[in-house]
Amino acid sequence: MDDGTYLAILVLGVVLVAVDAAIIYRSGLRYLVRSYADPASAKSMARLVTTLFSIAVLGVLLLITATDIGEGDGVQAIALRLGIVLILIAVAHAITIKVLTRMRDRLDTENKTKQHYGDPSTRDVPDVPPQSTVRRNVTG
Repeated sequence: MDDGTYLAILVLGVVLVAVDAAIIYRSGLRYLVRSYADPASAKSMARLVTTLFSIAVLGVLLLITATDIGEGDGVQAIALRLGIVLILIAVAHAITIKVLTRMRDRLDTENKTKQHYGDPSTRDVPDVPPQSTVRRNVTG
């Protein structure tokens, strides 16, 4: 693969990853903001998940561009590698959606528990003195 083809694949792949990362961030933020009491926490989590997605997919993109997969001429090589990149971005996107859904479900469950039982951090719990340990001699 010549340098022009290599650079074209890298540039197109980075653009695709950046566009999908922006979609994940915006959608993920709206998805999580309903579950987090603090919007700044939702923003932080959406940013972390988006960063993880971007780093993982960019790493795979670099591996794909460096691997010899038996391509033809320049355009055919670009099409083949970008097809692989698109499939991997789709898989990574699906995994990211699953992660965001698990996070939101866990937060929703936690919020419902707090509503039902009250927030344990604000409840007055009487101090209970430590109980002594009683040792028994067991004879056999």
